[in-house]
Amino acid sequence: MGSLLFHGIRIRRKVTLAQLARAFPEKTREEIEKYGAGCYGNLCRIAAEMVKLADWGAEEISPLFRLKGRHYLDEGLGKGKGVVLVAFHMGNWELSGAYLAGLGYPISVVAQRIHNPLIDRMVTRLRSAVGMEVILRNSAVKASIRALRRNRLVAFLADQDAGGDGVFVPFFGRPASAPRGPAVLSMHCDAPAVMVFITRQDDGMYEMAIEPVVFERRFDLEKDVEEFTKVYTTRLEEYVRAYPEQWLWQHRRWKTSATGGA
Repeated sequence: MGSLLFHGIRIRRKVTLAQLARAFPEKTREEIEKYGAGCYGNLCRIAAEMVKLADWGAEEISPLFRLKGRHYLDEGLGKGKGVVLVAFHMGNWELSGAYLAGLGYPISVVAQRIHNPLIDRMVTRLRSAVGMEVILRNSAVKASIRALRRNRLVAFLADQDAGGDGVFVPFFGRPASAPRGPAVLSMHCDAPAVMVFITRQDDGMYEMAIEPVVFERRFDLEKDVEEFTKVYTTRLEEYVRAYPEQWLWQHRRWKTSATGGA
C-alpha cells in the first residue's frame, strides 16, 4: 500500500522528496526516494494498527512496546502537578498514547480536528475507548491547565508548523516554527516536561524512550520558551536522522518563513 501511494497515487510525494533532499543533501537521489517510500509504508502500518486498535486492549498493546525512562513519568507525577508530554509524529504516535493509558497513566491528548469528519469521529472514538481524554486544540489552554491540576499527563504533538505565532528554532539547519504551548504550559503550571520518542525496531516492536526537557531557566518568558523548544527540537532532529523513514515528511514543516509569509 505504501508503495502504491508513493509511486502510483503520489499524494504529497513532491513535498516529501523536496524536504528530504534539503534535510539530507549528502544522500543520493536513490536514497532519498527510499526514505520517501518508507515514510508512506510507515503511514500504512499506522493505518492498519489503528484499525486493529478498535479491538485491542492493554493486553494486546503492551507486548508491542519496550519502555525506557518510565521513572521520569513516575517522578513527575509524584510532584502532583501533572506532566507535560512532548510527543512527535514518529513511529505510531496514536498507539503510544493507548499504550500509556493501558499502563494506568491518566493521559489527556491535545488534538486538532481532522478535516474529514468521519475519520475525525473514528479517531476520537478510538482514543476515548482506550482511556485517553481528548482535549480539542481550540479549547486547549484552560482544559490543559485543569488536566495538569488533576495530576494527569498532557500530551502535545509538537513537531508541525505553528505559523507566525510559533517560536522559530533550528531544525535541519533551517528555522522552523514550533508551537509555544508545551513550554508555556509547563512553566505556567510549574509542571515537569518530558519528551517521548517512539520508534519501530527491527524486530517489529516499538521502543518508547522518555527523556526530561532540561534547560537553564532565565525567567524571561520569550527566551525560556525558545530554549525549551530548542531542547526538544534538537533531540527530535537526532532521532529523525537515525529513523528518517519513521517521521511524517509529508507535512510541510518549513511552511512558515521566519521573515514572514509562507
